[in-house]
Amino acid sequence: MDTSPAKAGTAPGPDRRAGPRYSANPETSCRVTATDDLESQPAEIDNISASGIKVILHRSYEVGTFLVVRLTTMNGSLERILMTRVIRVAPEAAGKYSLGCAFLTPLQGHELFTLVL
Repeated sequence: MDTSPAKAGTAPGPDRRAGPRYSANPETSCRVTATDDLESQPAEIDNISASGIKVILHRSYEVGTFLVVRLTTMNGSLERILMTRVIRVAPEAAGKYSLGCAFLTPLQGHELFTLVL
């Protein structure tokens, strides 16, 4: 049995995320920064769960890279800066990339609720 991590652009394996995924509120903003980079970039949230997030970016990162994800609700009721680790990378249309990232510290229920409503 092959237990090596999936390669970028390969078909995804079975869904291993423990909790359900949700669409984020369209007014929730997301910025991503690599831990070794000073400049952040905007990201589109594809889906989010208590344990992770899938974002769409114009830049790819290697699986295993640590990223800082900043999530902010439009009304400012919640702002979270979360450390994540890239666990999956796939090319998207128009030169973009989808990154599946696991939170090092899971979101609390009320935080997830605020980000998706």
